[in-house]
Amino acid sequence: MVTDEIVAPNTNGLSVTLDRDDVNGYGPETTTFKGIGECMRKSNCLVKFMVDNYTPRDGDLGESEGVITVYKGSTVAKKYTLPVEAGKARVWPIFTLDASKDARDVLFDGDQTYGPTLLPLNELDRQNWGASFDSEQWSKFEDNKFHLLVGLKVQSFAGLSNIQEASWAAVDHTKKFDCHEVDWFEASATWSKESGWSSCDAGYYLAGFYRTGHKWDNVHGPQQITKAYCCKPEELPKEWGACHEDPLFAQPGWSSCKESLAGRQTVMVGLQMKYGSDVPQGEPMKSLREAKCCELVGGGMMPTPEPEPEDEDDDGAYYDGGDGA
Repeated sequence: MVTDEIVAPNTNGLSVTLDRDDVNGYGPETTTFKGIGECMRKSNCLVKFMVDNYTPRDGDLGESEGVITVYKGSTVAKKYTLPVEAGKARVWPIFTLDASKDARDVLFDGDQTYGPTLLPLNELDRQNWGASFDSEQWSKFEDNKFHLLVGLKVQSFAGLSNIQEASWAAVDHTKKFDCHEVDWFEASATWSKESGWSSCDAGYYLAGFYRTGHKWDNVHGPQQITKAYCCKPEELPKEWGACHEDPLFAQPGWSSCKESLAGRQTVMVGLQMKYGSDVPQGEPMKSLREAKCCELVGGGMMPTPEPEPEDEDDDGAYYDGGDGA
């Protein structure tokens, strides 16, 4: 049986058609989605595919061994098998499609919703840290702004006071930041000269530094950074996305986190400080060798929180998949 096409409102033509509905046998059934990648109103652009055990008295969903194959055109994008843990659930989520225009990733496993993501970088997304790095105090982004550190600009390598600006990436789709202070470099019990690394805890990202001393003393080097301010969107788990290391301060100017291999913007989570014979006299800032840069976990999506189970004619828990087309 072929059903009529259903066009989702306010989506720029996003539609779904149940091409084949096998009501008497074991399938196959086919569903076609059109308009993926064209949806303009992001709040309406998630497509969620769920399996409904239409006749639960005939057997549990978790015993069905049902197979769902996702095609993009004629190419297999992914295959799913209904898991045993589906148990007696009436409905089980299989995948989510982000149908929004220019979405970098489209197919996500399970029931997903939009999570914290980094907005595109803007040349105006900068804060002057020149004055605050002159003396003992914090240099950090405002607590009421959802900003994470992308880069630092130095005018020379003579000392911390030569850090002039910090650039940030703004975080979208978060309601609150979870932030705390972390002992840094030589002030940290975990720092060693051999590795030289100080990092935020897993899942947290840099948003500021505390320096001791001042630009008029005789120290000047980055060892005067004794604390870091580390933050995470509270909706995300305590883990990072994909990470890599970027070199710092090859020349005066900006040193910034580059995009990941997947093409996503990354932000700083750690710094490496290593002194050695290759650090020129009078240029202690060159002991800052690398930055550890990470994606926000999830690529801009996160699992939809499960609602409280509901009884449906004593046939087992009903899983409601939440928002989406």
